[in-house]
Amino acid sequence: MKKVKMLGVLAAGVLTVAGLASCGGEKVDLTVWCPVEHTEIYKKFVEDFKATDAKYKDLNIKIGACGEGDAYGTLSKDVEGGADVYSFANDQLYNLIKVGGLAELGGDYKTFVETTNLEGMVNAAKKGDKLYAFPITADNGYFLYYNSDVVTKYDETTSFEEVAAQCAAKGKKFVVPVGDSWYGYGIFSGYGAKYEVTYDDKGKETEIKCDYNGEKGLKAGNFFVNLANLEGFQYADGGSSGDKSVVLNDYITAKTSEIGAVVVGTWKYAEISTAWGADKTNCTYLPLMTKGDATSRMRSFIGGKMVGVNKQSKNTALALQFAKFISDEAAQKVRFEKLNMGPSNINLSNSADVKANKAIAGLAAQVAKAGDPQINVPSTFWTAVQNFGAAACYKKEITAANLQTKLDQLVTDITTIAK
Repeated sequence: MKKVKMLGVLAAGVLTVAGLASCGGEKVDLTVWCPVEHTEIYKKFVEDFKATDAKYKDLNIKIGACGEGDAYGTLSKDVEGGADVYSFANDQLYNLIKVGGLAELGGDYKTFVETTNLEGMVNAAKKGDKLYAFPITADNGYFLYYNSDVVTKYDETTSFEEVAAQCAAKGKKFVVPVGDSWYGYGIFSGYGAKYEVTYDDKGKETEIKCDYNGEKGLKAGNFFVNLANLEGFQYADGGSSGDKSVVLNDYITAKTSEIGAVVVGTWKYAEISTAWGADKTNCTYLPLMTKGDATSRMRSFIGGKMVGVNKQSKNTALALQFAKFISDEAAQKVRFEKLNMGPSNINLSNSADVKANKAIAGLAAQVAKAGDPQINVPSTFWTAVQNFGAAACYKKEITAANLQTKLDQLVTDITTIAK
């Protein structure tokens, strides 16, 4: 789904890694898929796993390459012939379940996941009360960056209005990408507005419910309208306005020195901290949208990578053991140190090394306060919400007088399923 920052997304789907993928009539105990650039790390995982028990020393574990963003598209073509163990981006969970590509985790495996990982990623690995995957990262989402020379006061009670005012006082901008639905979601969700999707047994949407035009949605709508008029506020989007000068990532690149605070994710840390100075770059949870109301904090879609076990695996017991091994604290530490992937493991997230990584620590702070797993999002959501944000905060076509009408139309756009 939108905005998931994926390492090793391979447009061609599964690739064969020379000398690693199984062939002919060779007996293979497990087939494992990972992004191609993770291959050497996974080869070491295999050797370390074999060393954990004498009974594993002669295992034949083959590694194939499949980008985490391609897992569903590839596996769905041939679930039975797919990998026993594979990694994927969390927003593919429901689709993978629907095609029979994920075994449910119960017993000690469920306990292991629930007691060792951040709650947000545990929830992202569930459908209802059932758990289907081992989280391995929690590094996709957004949070607040602020320059401490500009925003000199920031704590749990600070509002968007106060951040914007501090930026304006120093001649700087507070960049909020409200014309991008990935971020716009956090405004509606922060006020408690919700949607719900019903699917048939083939994964097709059959009904979408949404209360964005109700009391909670009206609060969110008013926030959009009021934000647009704050001194210091700078609108940004992902291209929905048609104005290239306000595309978020490009705007940050072009005008970092003019920004005092910005809502964005981990991928911009190097750029922002280079311009501001690492000592002045702060990363933390998002502000309150209504001053004094702690229930109004802007929320973030939260995502990450997971390891799943194919429900069609012919060696499920071994696959579960291996999946657990490559998702535990030690394996997540390797990913953090070698690949700069933010961990979902609680102990590792609280370690000095991870906390020293300001961007990952900032996202963790947001997850702890106001993070929602990016799953089960209506297909109609993205365009409808980004257009609403652009209309409210860029074109300024939405006012207090017509807000209810515009919210009613937004809900119609979200709940109307194409024939």
